[in-house]
Amino acid sequence: MALWATQKHLPLNRDGTFAADLAKCRNAAKDLFARLAADERFLTIIPPELDIVLWAPSGESASEISKRAQHMFAAAADRNLHLALVTLPETLLAPHWPSVTFDQTDVTCLRSCLMKPEHDDWLDRIWHILSAVA
Repeated sequence: MALWATQKHLPLNRDGTFAADLAKCRNAAKDLFARLAADERFLTIIPPELDIVLWAPSGESASEISKRAQHMFAAAADRNLHLALVTLPETLLAPHWPSVTFDQTDVTCLRSCLMKPEHDDWLDRIWHILSAVA
């Protein structure tokens, strides 16, 4: 029912409102990923395909990165930026982070879903908060 109602109000066509909103979400995610990738304070994983960005604060070891990610998660929430934590395996991360020592088999990383079109307009503010808590 929800899918039917969505398609009735937001039809799936390239020039429609729904497509424009998805494009803004994807643009926000790509922009955030580019900023993270260009900043040595962060480690990126894979470029976003739509609106989900995965990253972590830089560190020398998996355990250090996990602790820093948990700290950033809490500090960002204190500034009203709500991220998510995700635990990812060494097998996924090691190819992207060759300089990290994996002293544990997984790493706590940060995850952001930029699923509102407004996130594209808010990206400078989001980045300001992330920079402040890094």
